[in-house]
Amino acid sequence: DVLLVSAHYGNWEWLSLIPLFTDYKIFAVYKTLHNKYFDRMFITLRTRYGVMPVTKEKTFRTLIESQKSGTRVIACILADQRPRWTEIQHWIRFMNQDTSVILGPEKIARKLNMAVVFIKHLKVRRGYYESVFVTLASDPANTKPYEITEKYYQNLENIIRDSPAEYLWTHNRWKHTWKKDQFIKHHDSKSIS
Repeated sequence: DVLLVSAHYGNWEWLSLIPLFTDYKIFAVYKTLHNKYFDRMFITLRTRYGVMPVTKEKTFRTLIESQKSGTRVIACILADQRPRWTEIQHWIRFMNQDTSVILGPEKIARKLNMAVVFIKHLKVRRGYYESVFVTLASDPANTKPYEITEKYYQNLENIIRDSPAEYLWTHNRWKHTWKKDQFIKHHDSKSIS
């Protein structure tokens, strides 16, 4: 099984085409939108070629059930999401900023031993694009804590620096700022276990 991590970079909607190229069952992890009309519209658009939408709350259970049934899956996650303040468990340096990061993809990969692959959507020239797959962890159960997350952000930063116009800068990535005393008060030494 594979955890395919991407970002709000280039045309991430291309992930909906993956079922055309593989026999694996494709799950797309998403956050439910508050506007029900737009939520249904995006689900309709993204499932046209066979992607199965899974809410972030049901992702782990869905993947466990797939493994138990022997179904081979690729789960697609846009991993550059900003966690809620109360859910922050780790900070990294990203684009010269202290940045709170989600650990869900790494936790899932380590617990279910799913290979982690980063997909880069690169614009070659106008109207021509290329997707490059980079293995971040082939045996995630034996990686160090935060290793997969940090590799992901290193790869993401490299492609952003190569072509910053392709990144979605408007999704307020740095809403939270590092305030050590406040962070420690709200988080009683949470671990990645």
